[in-house]
Amino acid sequence: MGENPLGSPLIDAVEGMLVAERVSRQGARAEGGSALRLGGDSRARLQYEGAVEIKDLSDFLRADPRFTTRRKWLIFSDFVYTPTGEKVEEGFRYFTCPVEALTAALARRDFAAIAKLPFALDGEGEPDTSAVRLDLAYTASGAIAAFQPVEFRDHVPTPVSASVVLEGAEAQALRETLRAIDQSA
Repeated sequence: MGENPLGSPLIDAVEGMLVAERVSRQGARAEGGSALRLGGDSRARLQYEGAVEIKDLSDFLRADPRFTTRRKWLIFSDFVYTPTGEKVEEGFRYFTCPVEALTAALARRDFAAIAKLPFALDGEGEPDTSAVRLDLAYTASGAIAAFQPVEFRDHVPTPVSASVVLEGAEAQALRETLRAIDQSA
């Protein structure tokens, strides 16, 4: 990169990220495209297995044609699951377990095991935050349920696997479990 005539730390940081990304890409090509995570914005991280972008749950759903945004009043809007016309609730739950325990249970679609993982609680037993979070999106009727494990790396939320979306009977069976897991409700 070139000289930074302004001496701005922000410009230096951006240039550093661009150099690191270029070096990482060259390394990934040299290693045959193995699963290598690149630096930069967590929403734009790439996984080199087929150069698949791991979007966060909210971005993933907003890009899905089964969802839309419906205007409400002048400046407000609702995120809607189009097949039923229902508002999509977005929530989360923080856990104190390793992220691997959460991703393994999610891969098995074992939501009873997820509900048994240790929730992050403060000294008074109230919900708290931690480095491991499960993002949720669901409708009240249970027509759809979506999940994504997130790990905070250097204080940046980073999706650790692709979103899991369930519809129909499979999603409807989780209605009560979702309400129990969602700490934002």
